Amino acid sequence: MTKLKDSPAFFLLAYISLFYVWILTMRSNESILIVGTTFFVLLGNIISLTWLINTYKRVKGNEKYFWLLLSLGVLTSFISNVIWYIEGINGVVHLPSWTNLLWVFTYLLYLAALIFKMILLKHTVDYRPYMFNLVIFMTVAIALSIHYLIEPIWIQSNYLIGVTILTIAYPIFDLGIIFSAVYLYYISRNTQLKRSYLYITLAFTLQILADSIYVYLLHLEIYQIGSIFDPFWTISILLLGIAGLQFENESSTHKIIEKEPLSNIDISIPYICVLFLLILVISSYKNDLNALSMGLTVSFLLILIRHFSFIRKNQQLVNEYRYLAFHDQLTSLYNRPKFQSDLQLVLEKATEDQTRTALLLIDLDRFKNINDTLGHYFGDCLLVEVANRLESTVAENGTTYRLGGDEFVIVLPDTSKPKCITVVRKLLADFQNPFFIEGYEITVSPSIGISMFPENGETSGGLLKHADAAMYLAKENGKNTFQFYDEALHRQLAYKMELENGLRKAIENMEFSLVYQPKVELKSGEIIGMEALLRWNHPKLGFVSPMEFIPVAEETGQIVNIGHWVLKEACRQNKLWQEQGLPNLSVSVNVSVRQFQDSSFLNKVSSILEETGLSPSCLELEITESIMQDITHSVDILTQIRSLGVKVSIDDFGTGYSSLNVLKDLPIDTLKIDKAFLENMSDSMNSTMIKSIIKLGLNLNLNVVAEGIETTEQMEKLIENQCTLGQGYLFSRPLPPEEFSMLLQRGSFSKKALT
Repeated sequence: MTKLKDSPAFFLLAYISLFYVWILTMRSNESILIVGTTFFVLLGNIISLTWLINTYKRVKGNEKYFWLLLSLGVLTSFISNVIWYIEGINGVVHLPSWTNLLWVFTYLLYLAALIFKMILLKHTVDYRPYMFNLVIFMTVAIALSIHYLIEPIWIQSNYLIGVTILTIAYPIFDLGIIFSAVYLYYISRNTQLKRSYLYITLAFTLQILADSIYVYLLHLEIYQIGSIFDPFWTISILLLGIAGLQFENESSTHKIIEKEPLSNIDISIPYICVLFLLILVISSYKNDLNALSMGLTVSFLLILIRHFSFIRKNQQLVNEYRYLAFHDQLTSLYNRPKFQSDLQLVLEKATEDQTRTALLLIDLDRFKNINDTLGHYFGDCLLVEVANRLESTVAENGTTYRLGGDEFVIVLPDTSKPKCITVVRKLLADFQNPFFIEGYEITVSPSIGISMFPENGETSGGLLKHADAAMYLAKENGKNTFQFYDEALHRQLAYKMELENGLRKAIENMEFSLVYQPKVELKSGEIIGMEALLRWNHPKLGFVSPMEFIPVAEETGQIVNIGHWVLKEACRQNKLWQEQGLPNLSVSVNVSVRQFQDSSFLNKVSSILEETGLSPSCLELEITESIMQDITHSVDILTQIRSLGVKVSIDDFGTGYSSLNVLKDLPIDTLKIDKAFLENMSDSMNSTMIKSIIKLGLNLNLNVVAEGIETTEQMEKLIENQCTLGQGYLFSRPLPPEEFSMLLQRGSFSKKALT
């Protein structure tokens, strides 16, 4: 079968050649001619039926019913032919027998199969551009059928009315079949299976030609079994079987391909049909043509020629526009509009067949660095090479699109999670090989987010959004990896969305509050300051950890407004305590990178101090080491903050971007040792690190504050290493203002209380 599948045309040519050799050599012996003709026709039916049944067994989904109907049609045709040749073995057939009813039923099965397939493929392509061709073609076909077959049979037939109607049924059903077959070919041209459907269209076209000749000869009462037209039906039947051989199950080869524009042949079809009809009309006049009809004909032809030239030029422009409209100009991949259009069709098809589709969103890791270091020209060259590699890797499994920038998406129709993982791992493996661009060896890795239809969404927008979320999680997990969107990620995103929405109204609804943790002089236990910490009491979720909502606030930019509220509230509360006669202590407030980079940050600090009346010396801003990524800008801002009289400390020192070379030039007052170093002070490495940080701070004339002190052993070890200041649960958990004011009234912690 594999050999037949590879060379169906050769098999068909050989079979029909033998058929015609038999007919031409046995024309003088009618009985042997009939036996041989019967053998070739019935054998062709059996071979085709076998192929069609095998196709029916092989395919999946609703597609099976199309091949089942074709199989039943060929089976009915086989039965009809057996009866027909038994009846005709005694001589010439003069009248259609009752077996013609079986042939009519065969045509009904064929027509049902074609209509069913048209419904299956209705979403494959916009059929409207082809409808004009179909209407013109069918107009000519109907005119010819009425003029040469239906009308003569109806007017001149000597048969009974039932036989006449049965005879006319052939051309009528043929018109329905030819329309359905041509329509099917047009809408299947945008699938990888168009060759199979081309065989089907050719099969029914040949069958209709044979039927037309048969009905015409039958009307003239000159048809005989074994005529040179008999092989036409056999060719038609075998073409249906070959179509089954050529058909590959859509579940394994269904791949989105570009919709074909109207070709020159498509454009020519209406004109050819009209010219053919015009020739027949002129011939029907015989010698009765006059000057008016001749002039009309010539004028029509000239207009047709000019119009056809215009159409061709317009079609070239349309084809260029189509390409630009649906292709990325840099990589020549399909673009975002094409992706949205194709994905909609794929999802509709997957819904009908109850199959799964995967969406792979690919983002190149650290692509910006390539643009910044080598330039955008090399970045564009890299994108072209990446596009080529993606296409070659995906091959027949799916279709690749470029959404923009360094973001690509791959659609894998009719897939499963294991198949998807196989494709993704191959992608990641291929990207291990470097790209060579004009002498440069460039290595880039992809982060891939995957969403599956229908479980991760039933719309293109939902699938893309979920793939995007999974892709960002892949980046967070170290890049150069892939991540499926799943229920846990869904819950995480839903929770994140709820936090994001809640943060927008948290200040307005007075859901935020500040708690305060004391800073203590370790040897004496005296409270020398406090840190203001933000707390959020969500109306539905209750108290939400800052570890959860602060990253969301930073990502969405809401941290700027929230940070402004925290700074103002901390200054207001500190001033209130001072007015109540409590010590003038410094309050520390954490400042995010987004706040620090805000152009109005300095003005906000100044205006808050002025509004609350708090002395600048009683405010300390805690920044993280990440500000050192832009050291020039950071030094400038810090200098201006210090000029206001406000103190500055670096929080969580030792865990970020610190550079000893720039640390000495930073205008800061305090280093805060991250609590991670205190968690295992018995470890010699940790102990050495703490000692080094303390020594570094003291050598730079900075205050050193240890965070997260929880045991007296930690405190004693810090004192031993000359660290004078600290904070942590050993002294006090963060307290609301009412409780903290009582702590301030006490003023210090005794060593006895701490132990």
